[in-house]
Amino acid sequence: MARNENYSDALHRLVRALNETRIRYALTGAAAVGYYGIPRTSMDINVVFRKPLSSPT
Repeated sequence: MARNENYSDALHRLVRALNETRIRYALTGAAAVGYYGIPRTSMDINVVFRKPLSSPT
């Protein structure tokens, strides 16, 4: 995160980048809980990525 960037800006940039690249993901932890209106004091962003399945041989 850039020095002058706040948590909300960093989260928005991350989500925008993931959406633009069409990477399938889910936000978890404090970021997800905060989205639903329950603020947390931690400033971490947890992301779970979906790994594409291998094509059958």
